Amino acid sequence: MADNANPSDQDHGASREYATEAFSSLLAESPELWGVVEKFASSLPAEVGLMTDALNAGFYDRIAAIAGSLKVAGAGHGYAGVSDRAATIEQAAHNHALAELSSKRAELRELALEIHVAIGTSD
Repeated sequence: MADNANPSDQDHGASREYATEAFSSLLAESPELWGVVEKFASSLPAEVGLMTDALNAGFYDRIAAIAGSLKVAGAGHGYAGVSDRAATIEQAAHNHALAELSSKRAELRELALEIHVAIGTSD
């Protein structure tokens, strides 16, 4: 059945919403995990800074490595938006797509700063 081969965007969105709710519930039940999430979120601006340095130097492999790491870490820490943007950046780095890298890095930077402020990290 072709319908089961590729879930629709609506199904994907519902799955992501459920995952976010489950993650939030997990944090509520296990507050000790908050420190892990806070550490990840507080590191985001620095990671994006490293990506910016690599972009300025034209180190596409380094950009892809940082983005790949953020893609996995974002998903693991409950930040699907970080993961999605990082995946796009990783692919753009593999393609040496400078314009896309610049714009998507800027989007990730804004999101990282929003997260950093929202959780109230002190660094």
